[in-house]
Amino acid sequence: MESDAEVCISHGDDLHASADLIGALECYSQAATLAPGDTEAWYSHGNVLRELGRPLDASASYMRALDAEPDDIDLWHIHGVASFAASSYDGAARSYSRAIELPIGDGAEPGRVADLPVGCGHASR
Repeated sequence: MESDAEVCISHGDDLHASADLIGALECYSQAATLAPGDTEAWYSHGNVLRELGRPLDASASYMRALDAEPDDIDLWHIHGVASFAASSYDGAARSYSRAIELPIGDGAEPGRVADLPVGCGHASR
């Protein structure tokens, strides 16, 4: 049986896929309210905010996701992307550096991890 938050996330995913970003944002916000520690709710919330051109708000949502999953390389990467887009270059560098420090786990996307040094302004390894 799905929780109320999972239902909201699923509905938000459907709205997001149909390009209803405002509707999706409302669903993800509701999911995050219902389950404040839900990584997927905050990650999806951040993705929509980023698409809406609100990278600073997206960065804050990604940080909420990182509260629950502090060792998630992909979350640190996307937080860095949002921080960079918000002109928070120090924040982006810290996020990318944190991602580089973490061991690559089963869920990490190796292509993203390989791009991190470039994102930090360093030469590719």
